[in-house]
Amino acid sequence: MYHIAVFPNSYSRTALKLPLHILNGPEVAGAVSAADVIINIARGEEVVEAEIGRPDRNVKLPPESLANTEMVGDLYLQAIEKGNTDVQVVHTGRMNNKTIAMATAMPVLAEAAGLNEEDVIHTPDTKIHQLVEENQVDLKALIHEIEADPTMQDMQVCIRALRRICKARNVNPDTASSSELVETLLDEYNNYPRISTSTLMKEQMLQNVAEKLRSEGKSEKEINEVVGKLDEFTDEEPDSVDTVTNFTNSIPMILSDKLIKNGYNADEVGVMSTE
Repeated sequence: MYHIAVFPNSYSRTALKLPLHILNGPEVAGAVSAADVIINIARGEEVVEAEIGRPDRNVKLPPESLANTEMVGDLYLQAIEKGNTDVQVVHTGRMNNKTIAMATAMPVLAEAAGLNEEDVIHTPDTKIHQLVEENQVDLKALIHEIEADPTMQDMQVCIRALRRICKARNVNPDTASSSELVETLLDEYNNYPRISTSTLMKEQMLQNVAEKLRSEGKSEKEINEVVGKLDEFTDEEPDSVDTVTNFTNSIPMILSDKLIKNGYNADEVGVMSTE
């Protein structure tokens, strides 16, 4: 039997004011000692001004996700103290529906800025604005060119996303000027989360566990060993728009790790996960 312990934010210590005697109680201890995997499901994200020199760092975890991650770190330490040293941790982030259109339209912004798509989120906003202004791409003409070319189906998906962005902002892409379309796209990008909340939760948990062990007087060598193994046994599920999708995306990842641990070839597992 495969045991999964799931801790969404509705169970967070902060949300429910969960007493420590319950968190450390026999029921919880029994669950984590037998669990093969602990799933941490986040809620929400806060887009903030990006860190200086790190334009992709423009997301802040809300209090609920911070509380979740702290609790899951405590549960992980309980698990390994009970001898469950191979427990897997899966962080599942949450994507706001409103960000999907911008994610899909990213190639259009890359084209306007003259950048490779993967380089956009690593480029400061001021630089992107500068590049867009320098390139002077006629976005309106580009839209019509792509929509008229049957061989550009992938980019047509991106253009449809751009049209959704315009509609949400009450901008008519067929009558607006190219500069208005560019400004609309840039405004949308300014509010686009450029790093996964699951990545942030993983980083936060590694930090929390290290600090907890340090406060208990553990040596740096002991801390590095525990944190290193936690890092190895932690997975990040791509941010999803709802809890059902969180689980759907997590299952292949969880089962793949289990099959590999049981001796299956990684290539075979990859094929099974795809199927």
